[in-house]
Amino acid sequence: MNYTPRSFSSHEYKTLKALCEAIIPADVASGGAIEAGVPEFIDFIASQNRDYQLQLVTGLNWLDDACVARYGESFIAGGHAQQKEILDLIAFHKNARQDPRLTTGIEFFSVLRQNTVDAFFTCDVGLKYLGVSHQPIARVM
Repeated sequence: MNYTPRSFSSHEYKTLKALCEAIIPADVASGGAIEAGVPEFIDFIASQNRDYQLQLVTGLNWLDDACVARYGESFIAGGHAQQKEILDLIAFHKNARQDPRLTTGIEFFSVLRQNTVDAFFTCDVGLKYLGVSHQPIARVM
């Protein structure tokens, strides 16, 4: 499917997709964040909320800048080992105590991780993963 992002440049959106996939990868039992449409959902929400969009773009830019400084290339240009290394650094708040320069990345990744999980587990793919049958919500009028 060719999806045109509303809130991100092509590079930013590719990075967002890679991050969502790293947070919830597909496995033998279930599709992951990509199959669930999480990046598209996040892009839609960002298109409706300028502050959220700015927060994500700032974080994506921070991530690329940090990767260029450490590895000489952007997050998506780097290999799996480089991506895992930087994500391991920004996945834990305690790492900011050792290196305060990670604070922006940690805050960004925390928000993105929570939004990815929320989006995944409220869609059909995530509900199926949980073994929950999707029931339409009754309208109260």
